[in-house]
Amino acid sequence: MKNLLYIVFITLMWCLSLHAYAVNWDKLLVSYETGDTTKITKKYTIAISGVYAFVGDKKREVIVLKNDGNTWKPMQILKPTTKKRVEFGKKITIWNDVVIIEAPKESKNGTIYVYRIVNNRWRRVQKIKNALRRAM
Repeated sequence: MKNLLYIVFITLMWCLSLHAYAVNWDKLLVSYETGDTTKITKKYTIAISGVYAFVGDKKREVIVLKNDGNTWKPMQILKPTTKKRVEFGKKITIWNDVVIIEAPKESKNGTIYVYRIVNNRWRRVQKIKNALRRAM
């Protein structure tokens, strides 16, 4: 029961954080995609919290955008530490000032990158290999 309440609480908080910028989805995608939203495919992962949006793109980078109250502007590009195609950004999770980015093909059981905002920049604070082990 405690876990269920926790999940409901997290889901509710996530929905509330999306509500503030839900009307700006088109602006977010247009600012990222140079104006042509027809190029958006299922290969994108988008996570939004507060004024920050994280877009995992086809290049296996994560683009960080910041909303200035009117538009979404690119702020930073996050990349994995390897040049191999590791599906960096396939899943993105935000919790307060922490972002977790998955790279499921970087190690045998996947790798997660943990970023934290420091002085208005997202800094990698931890990289955990074999973090995505599946339950049997």
